[in-house]
Amino acid sequence: MCRTALALGTNTISRNTVWWSVTHLPLPVQDEIHGRLDVGGRRYGWSYRDMDWYVLEDYVWDTVHAPPTICH
Repeated sequence: MCRTALALGTNTISRNTVWWSVTHLPLPVQDEIHGRLDVGGRRYGWSYRDMDWYVLEDYVWDTVHAPPTICH
């Protein structure tokens, strides 16, 4: 997650723990996501299935309750 965030040009992401992600496997209605980041106003969510970021709709952004992480 951090490697790809750095490649997109940011080192600050919000992410849940791996354990959280395992216990919140894809559901028919997903109201939380694994992680998020913002690069120049474009918002992304993290997909463990694709192991990559995808463009996130603005209305989803505020539903993510994940702590911030600094990538190195």
